[in-house]
Amino acid sequence: MAYGLQVTGADGIFMIDTEDAAGCVLGSVTAAPVAISAGASATGWSTSGNNILMAQPSATTTYGTTTNGYGLPSTNSVTTTHLRGTNSIWMSANPTFAFGTRYIILKKPGDAGSSNPNGDYGLVVYRSDGTTVIFDGRKFTRGIAVERVWDPGTLEGGWGWGSTWKSVDGQSSGTYDMSSRTIYTATGADAAAKTADMQEIFVSVASNFGASASTNNVSQTPYYNTVYYNYDEHKIFHYAYFPGFSAPGVGGFADTPLANSASILVGRLIQ
Repeated sequence: MAYGLQVTGADGIFMIDTEDAAGCVLGSVTAAPVAISAGASATGWSTSGNNILMAQPSATTTYGTTTNGYGLPSTNSVTTTHLRGTNSIWMSANPTFAFGTRYIILKKPGDAGSSNPNGDYGLVVYRSDGTTVIFDGRKFTRGIAVERVWDPGTLEGGWGWGSTWKSVDGQSSGTYDMSSRTIYTATGADAAAKTADMQEIFVSVASNFGASASTNNVSQTPYYNTVYYNYDEHKIFHYAYFPGFSAPGVGGFADTPLANSASILVGRLIQ
């Protein structure tokens, strides 16, 4: 660039470039993540706004010792760390979540509104056109440090919630290979530290969906791009499949694992 401001991070990653026609710095304008209860909707986000909705389950208790033969929790009380939308999030301006959820919305400076929660003084960076703001330190109270972006198709699908399972009666058990479905592995000296680490991690939820759908008069519950926070193993897993069915005289098909069809951004909340 001839004139202007260019800021890069480690390995030359993009941060700020006043000659970039599309790039800008996204941040959260809310004082803290917004907590909503099961069945409630996130507000203030729209697919047409080019902003990013990121979320995590509110609960930090995963399944205990009793699960069924598919690695699924045997009661609803232990499924609450499953992050899934119950309507078509990629088509809805008000996505609804099955369980208690905490979310933040990363917005462009131009979409952050007229208020300046950090005061009227701060660093403002304009694009080379002199009018488009690409960074405004007055607007944002929180931000996300990107841990990883999983491109479409890079995470395998499946229906296990963790690497191990026990039957309902606790008499049998088994294991799943979750290595190709692990979105994030927490770090820390002990379980408490790993739990605290996971509580800082949010994931993007565009195209996240898990609810009943009907095809040819057959009602199924498919899961697309949903995420499970396993606080027993301190890992975050990709959980996505289309359930099979069988009916006399009709036939059927087996459960079908679904790879992630959308990018999944994994970020650490900085506050």
